[in-house]
Amino acid sequence: MLLRLELTGFKSFADKTSLDFAPGITAIVGPNGSGKSNVVDAIRWLMGEQSIRSLRGGEMVDVIFHGSPRRKSLGMAEVSLVLDNRRRWLAIEADEVQLTRRIYRDGNGEYLINGQPARLKDFRDLFMGSGAGAKGYTIIAQGRVEELLQANPQQRRELFDEAAGISRFKIRKYEALRKLSEVESNLTRSQDRLHSLETQLRTCRLQATKAQKYLEYQTRLRQLRIIWGKYEDQRLKQAICQLDHLIHQVNVEIEKKQQSIYTYNNTKISREQKLNDYEKRCKELSAILADCERRISTEQISIRHLYLSLTTLENEMLQLTHRRSDITHRLRRAEQEHLEAESQYRHTESEIQGVHEEKQQWEATLKALQSRCQEIDTEIARQREQQFDAVRVTASARSAANAALANVTRLQQELQRRHRDSTVATIQRQTLQETLDKLMENDIQKQQSIQDIRNKIDELILKRKYLQQDIQLHYDELEKLRVQYSDVRGRMELLDEWERSRAGVEEGVRQLLEKKARLAAKDPLHPLVTEMIGLVADLLVVPHDIAPLVEIALGDKAQYMVVRSEESLLTLLATLQDDLFNRIGLLPLNTPPYTKSHDYEIETLAERVQSPVLDLPAQLLGNVILVDDWQQAVSLRKRYAHVRIITKQGHLWETDGSVILGSFHTGRGLVSQKSELRELQAQARDILDQLQQKENALTSLQYELKDIESQLTELEAQQETLEKATIEARQTLDRHRQALEHWNERWVLLCQETQYLEEELRRAESAWLESHRQAESAEQAAKEIEQNLELLQQTLQSLQGDCETTRQHLHAAEMKLTQLLSAREHSMDWKAQLEKEIRKRRVEILDVQSAIHTLRTRYQEATVEILNKEMRLSQLYADKEKFELELQQLDQYCEMERQSCDEFYSCFQELQQQLEQLRHRLYELELQRQDLKNQHQYLLIRLQEELEVDSQGLQSLLDTKDGEVASNPDSLVQEMDELKQKMTRAGPVNLEAVDQLRLLEGEYQTHLSQHQDLQQAHRTLLEIIDQLNKDSCKLFLDMLAAVRSHFQDLFRKLFGGGQADIVLENEADVLESGVDIIARPPGKELRSLSLLSGGEKTLTAIALLLAIFRTKPSPFCILDEVDAALDEANTVRLASILREFLNISQFIIVTHKKRTMAAADRLWGVTMTDQGVSRVLPLRFEEWESPAQAA
Repeated sequence: MLLRLELTGFKSFADKTSLDFAPGITAIVGPNGSGKSNVVDAIRWLMGEQSIRSLRGGEMVDVIFHGSPRRKSLGMAEVSLVLDNRRRWLAIEADEVQLTRRIYRDGNGEYLINGQPARLKDFRDLFMGSGAGAKGYTIIAQGRVEELLQANPQQRRELFDEAAGISRFKIRKYEALRKLSEVESNLTRSQDRLHSLETQLRTCRLQATKAQKYLEYQTRLRQLRIIWGKYEDQRLKQAICQLDHLIHQVNVEIEKKQQSIYTYNNTKISREQKLNDYEKRCKELSAILADCERRISTEQISIRHLYLSLTTLENEMLQLTHRRSDITHRLRRAEQEHLEAESQYRHTESEIQGVHEEKQQWEATLKALQSRCQEIDTEIARQREQQFDAVRVTASARSAANAALANVTRLQQELQRRHRDSTVATIQRQTLQETLDKLMENDIQKQQSIQDIRNKIDELILKRKYLQQDIQLHYDELEKLRVQYSDVRGRMELLDEWERSRAGVEEGVRQLLEKKARLAAKDPLHPLVTEMIGLVADLLVVPHDIAPLVEIALGDKAQYMVVRSEESLLTLLATLQDDLFNRIGLLPLNTPPYTKSHDYEIETLAERVQSPVLDLPAQLLGNVILVDDWQQAVSLRKRYAHVRIITKQGHLWETDGSVILGSFHTGRGLVSQKSELRELQAQARDILDQLQQKENALTSLQYELKDIESQLTELEAQQETLEKATIEARQTLDRHRQALEHWNERWVLLCQETQYLEEELRRAESAWLESHRQAESAEQAAKEIEQNLELLQQTLQSLQGDCETTRQHLHAAEMKLTQLLSAREHSMDWKAQLEKEIRKRRVEILDVQSAIHTLRTRYQEATVEILNKEMRLSQLYADKEKFELELQQLDQYCEMERQSCDEFYSCFQELQQQLEQLRHRLYELELQRQDLKNQHQYLLIRLQEELEVDSQGLQSLLDTKDGEVASNPDSLVQEMDELKQKMTRAGPVNLEAVDQLRLLEGEYQTHLSQHQDLQQAHRTLLEIIDQLNKDSCKLFLDMLAAVRSHFQDLFRKLFGGGQADIVLENEADVLESGVDIIARPPGKELRSLSLLSGGEKTLTAIALLLAIFRTKPSPFCILDEVDAALDEANTVRLASILREFLNISQFIIVTHKKRTMAAADRLWGVTMTDQGVSRVLPLRFEEWESPAQAA
């Protein structure tokens, strides 16, 4: 029973909504579009519904609230359902079970059972067999009723299976069938693997025998190698010992020579040391002498410098003495001049008084003359102003004329420069135009080259495309050929397996063939071997198209055994008389063959058949004629009654007139199998040839494609190079074009400037002529003013002469006064200067006397230093003579020691040569010893590799005293070579064959055991499936009988009479038969469900669903507007019937019908107070009825 439903964010239920369900009938009501059916969708979705179409959406996330004009969309939807499980109808140990399902906006979801994570499968398993679930009959919607009405009998069967509870059996049966398929597949693979292992075992046993023999050779070869290795090891060790003795003797000689050399070397070293000491002393003396000479030179230079200093000091003292005398003389003369200056000062003061009076007289005369001159100056100033104006006008006119002339000259020069620039611009334009034409022509050529390369590339790409298509086509054809070859190969292997197993051969013939094979191995001369040739079917080579006809013509003779003659037949009869357990046929060869008549041209089957046994086709098929159809056979039968006639359709006319009719089956007889096998072998060879040809063609195409790829790469590189060169050329072209445009613009500008300059030149020449005329007029007016000024100047000059004479007298008086004043001042200054000089000379005399005293002191010190240096110089000369004498003696000693060292060196070299010869001899002996050691080492390595042992194991083998002794090494080598040849002749040997044989036998036993287990599992699964079928059949029939009874009862109650029945389409196959519904409402004929009216169909479907529900009740049932198509009376009947089920179940009904609401124990109203958001409210029927009546 359902207790509570909680919705959060599911469809229109944006807010968390909870609905409590009470026992009995709970009705959910509300206006259209308010979200009533969303409650049913929520329960169906919770129970695992994955079909979004059933949930009325486009994708699963559509169940999440999408938002409304006032509410935002949500990111999650959640539905929880609480169920009463006190009666444990769910397989969970809890009184209440809460199921929760969530989905998020990203598509992820969660399943929870009592808050614990679960899976969708867990939800489905929980409701399986209970009738509940997303696809169960506990949720009955109006669409479900329509589906039931429109369903075919097979689809309707699924509902009955769920009601019968056999859906879980079907799942188990499906699992069992799947496992059975896997077991059968494993059985096939196991059988194949067993056959493969048997083949491998046979091969491995042969290889193991061969390997055993090979190992015996290998063991003997190992023994011989050990013996030969001991011999070689001893021989090489003895040779090495002899060489060691010789090397020891040579080393003794070398030590003696080295001792002699050491003695000589010590003596030589002592003498060389003595010589080195002499030479070192010589170098020291040479250095001392050089130092003495350097010091002597230094002292001599120092003495010369001191003498020069004495001379300088004497000169300085003489100069100071002279200077002192001069300063004394000057002092006396200054004192005399001071007395004279005092007398002159008094005389000058009296003369100044008389000159001052004369100066005042001349000043008055000068003033009168200056007044007259000022008047004349005023006139001259006026005239000069006029003259200045005239000169200014003249200068201005002349300046304008000069400026105009300069402008003319400048314009002429500028015009000439423009003409030169225009000529240069014209030349540049022509040069650039020619270069530009060449560059454009080169660019066109490069573009053409690029286009040619592009065309080639396009052609190669197209060719590559076609080649790739051809290669793909070849790949497809190769794949088809490989598949075809695989099919042919599989068929060949099957036929070959049949041939090896003698499939289709009668038991007696098979036994005879096996007996012949056994006798051929034991007694090749037995009559059964020598006289029996073989099976007729094995000895005939028949084309595949007529093989069935040959089989029909031969009949049982295809399995006859061919013997050489009738005598042989008698012999074999005597031999086989007591051994025959089954029937066999024997055909002797000496029976006269059928001979063809030459009076007609008729083809016999013998002419189409070949055989390695001559006359066998003619003997068997020489009297069988092959014709096209039965009409031709009837015609020939009338003419040739002694022959057998067979048509290409397989009809056979016997010689006795009997006819065998009917189509033949291709490939079922021995002859057909042999023929098909030969044809398949030929076909396989043809396919292999085709495969080789296709692979060769594919290789050729691949090489051609590779060549095209290489050409494409090369052309693309050329294209890239040309494009780069084109880009650079175009850049150059653009630069030249810009330069040409620049020079064109410059040329146009120069032409314009030339025209402008020519016009300016004409205007400048006119301006120059006008300025020149104005300058000449101004010069004439200036000359007239200048003549007037000359007259005024003469008058003024006369007056100025008088003024000048007066001024001269005044000036003379002033000069004299000034001179007297100056003389007086000079006398005063001269007096002061002489007094100052007297003081200065007295100070200078004191300074000179002090300097003379200082120079005398320095002179005495220099004289003493010169004496000291001359004494040191004498000592240095004495030391030099002593060192030179000692150096001469040491040179004589060095020469004597060098001669002695040369003598010792000669003896030393001779000893060294002898030592070198001994060392060379030692080197040769050591080389020989090393060579022997290398041979010994190589021997040991070779023995380790050949014997496959380490160094310690090899040494223990060589040190072993027992075993054979190599008396003749050559015979050992010969025997080893023979063994190697035998091992080589044995070919490839699988040395692991013995171990592989043991492993294969173990693996074979394991697979055999597994195969037996698989066979047992196969039998067990078949038994399980059979038991499931029996249980399912029993459950279904029991459920069908109960549902039929309840359906008939409910149909009569809902319709108030009438008849209805449930029938199976195929009662022989109960488990797979469809279910059909037959109904006869009151007053109507018995008819199928599809022929009823809409309301009748709905009531019938409801009756069927309720009948199933009564047969297999579920704790709850949900009805979604199933009463929509019913009238009031039928709705009342439905409500009354639902009341009958309340003792076994709980009903949740979504309805619009008031009669249904009135029958409900609890009402829930669904409304939308906000657009797009549903709310649930508890109601009473009266509360719902009032607004409904008002509406």
